[in-house]
Amino acid sequence: MNLNARNTYLGVVFVALVTLLLAPTAAGAVRPLEAPPTPEQWPPAPYLVQDINTSSAFSYPMELTQRCFLPVITKNVTPIAIVHPVDINPSIAVPGDTIHVTSGNWTPEISVSVSIVEAGQPYTQAFAVPGTTVTTPANPAQGFTIQFVFPDDPRWQIPSDVWVYIHNADWTEWGRDTLELHEQ
Repeated sequence: MNLNARNTYLGVVFVALVTLLLAPTAAGAVRPLEAPPTPEQWPPAPYLVQDINTSSAFSYPMELTQRCFLPVITKNVTPIAIVHPVDINPSIAVPGDTIHVTSGNWTPEISVSVSIVEAGQPYTQAFAVPGTTVTTPANPAQGFTIQFVFPDDPRWQIPSDVWVYIHNADWTEWGRDTLELHEQ
């Protein structure tokens, strides 16, 4: 493909993508953005990138595509979320026990909270633990701990495993660890 034909092709593709992204829906509103990533979709799928110098396709993480290439984004692509390590103490408990959830290296001064869900269930089924919302430290290297009493509720059966999440409101930053529910 000669240079003029390739440039014309790229221009047509660009106009088509912009038109699709900005096209109104049946209700007349602009199309909504994709839903935020779910923890179960981590790590995100690679982005398909067209190298404009060679016309060949490569897969790169999005952070590289933003710097180097024009991405061709497909429907199965998940936006990148930041996943943080989380530590739970104690790691074996029963409902009514006090749990300490520790993490660090979060975006400074954002609001995060704790949610819990039976292991293997999607985060959308997670139960927000009341009273656990905190603001992350101004110094991202400083760790923080959230303390809560594990709810004494019949939904939490003994023995079972529970995923304990720390997350921001839109789940673009999260971390989890597993808590074993059973008598010690």
